[in-house]
Amino acid sequence: MNLLIPQGRISDKYLVRAAQEMGHRVYLMCNLQEPDRLGEVEKACQPDVWIPLPSRFELKLSHEDYASWYHEKIRVCVAYNEIIVILPCSSMDVVMDEVAMVNEDFTLLGIHPEQAEFFRDKTVYLPAMAEAGILVPKIYEIVEPNDEPKNYDLPYPVIAKPGLGCGGWGIYIASDEERLRWFFSASNNPSSFTDNALFYQDRDFAGEPKSYLHFGMGGRYLVQEYLDGPCISLAGTTSDGIPKLDLAYDIGITAPPTCAEINFGWPSAHRNIEAAITRLLASYSKCGTTFPDGAWMADTILHDRELWLVDFSVRMSSSGTKMLYHACGNLSYAKDVIHATLGDTWKITGTNPKFPTYYSFIPFPKGKISNVKYPDNNASYMNHKGDTRLVEIVTPIQGNGRVFEMRNDTQVADRGWIVSISNIGTRSNAQELVEQYIKGIKFDINT
Repeated sequence: MNLLIPQGRISDKYLVRAAQEMGHRVYLMCNLQEPDRLGEVEKACQPDVWIPLPSRFELKLSHEDYASWYHEKIRVCVAYNEIIVILPCSSMDVVMDEVAMVNEDFTLLGIHPEQAEFFRDKTVYLPAMAEAGILVPKIYEIVEPNDEPKNYDLPYPVIAKPGLGCGGWGIYIASDEERLRWFFSASNNPSSFTDNALFYQDRDFAGEPKSYLHFGMGGRYLVQEYLDGPCISLAGTTSDGIPKLDLAYDIGITAPPTCAEINFGWPSAHRNIEAAITRLLASYSKCGTTFPDGAWMADTILHDRELWLVDFSVRMSSSGTKMLYHACGNLSYAKDVIHATLGDTWKITGTNPKFPTYYSFIPFPKGKISNVKYPDNNASYMNHKGDTRLVEIVTPIQGNGRVFEMRNDTQVADRGWIVSISNIGTRSNAQELVEQYIKGIKFDINT
């Protein structure tokens, strides 16, 4: 059967590989701001049919016009190539509406407009899930575009996050009223905003970075209770409205005021969470929302021995896919996603990761990086105690002079990563080896 991945990234190589192993023909669309990176995605994923597309910046289109243009490209691809299903890949969020409309047009299996409208925006689905009895941090207010909170008399700290956020972008934790007012106030330097960036950025409050999602995208903000506790991500699949868990793993995030994801580890260092996961999945099943068949992922905060939902997406988990692939040595999660999306009975039962696994983004600081030197002999990075070894290294900077614009102005690289597994050791062995490699990277920086 012909399957389409509508917004391919390197992280979707496992989904492509799983589909090909199952005998399917994979069409992969890809559009990137930097055209020279298209080849990296094609080389990593190796789809049967490669469909590179210009970015909206190349076409000089607005968000709305580009969405319409992209919708038509998907329609043509589906019609011309007799596509059976559009897979919920790791970057599905950005084309969810377009995919839903095409599914409706061609009566394809998968997400449809009413589901896309619900799951796309946190300001829509989080209040609805809270009303249905799912544990969600208390929502103090939903702030409309170009507006400010109406109530600043809140129990601080509070967290402000965009309904249309992405990977920690635009999130701010305010410790008091003054900082929350500052965050929502007009930028003192609006000329610093460009169409290629999502943020206005200033340092006009005690030298702290001010980064929030541009309201011009039409998104609203949530102001929520800030729950202290570790972040645990869940990756799974849904079939006939029933959610099934494939993996629970820890997420390492940067400290307040921002919270960008920087590393991931399996198994969870937090024991006795199985009961909390079971209760959360049972709540999903009872909330009355129609879950589209296919992938889902959820980010939660472990607080008072319960998992509180902070994010939910009907798509592949890019970090979960990588974690399961390395931890199990197979493509079980990706195959589950394909079976569930096709409306087929699950052929794989019970994902059981074998090896403790840890991976981290490479934390280059923001600025002009030069004279980068990675450790010479990657094979030497092996801890014989527990047979721990590096299994994947992606190095984004090969030359000199590259300028990185990091999420929320924190030290988080958006492309490079390192993965290690510990065959008979522990997750701490795997984490230690990754951190050892990162410390071995040498470079000069001009900020």
